[in-house]
Amino acid sequence: MTDTTKLDGLRHALLALHKTLLDAQRVRYEREHGRVESRGELLDLVLRDASFEWLRVLSALIAGWTSSPRRTWRRARSFAG
Repeated sequence: MTDTTKLDGLRHALLALHKTLLDAQRVRYEREHGRVESRGELLDLVLRDASFEWLRVLSALIAGWTSSPRRTWRRARSFAG
């Protein structure tokens, strides 16, 4: 398995995890504040609301992956020790 294949696999796994976490946080938010009516409203919440702040770190990691997967991989590994 090549490094590129591993990086692609990891990226897809992170995207799936991100979607699962986003869906779960949306459910939590809606229980407390009412229904989120649109994708645009959800995006605004993800970008600005404190309830979604913890998810922004993973979002930034995934976004960085698109621009430079190898650099992101090195940074992630440096955090892991």
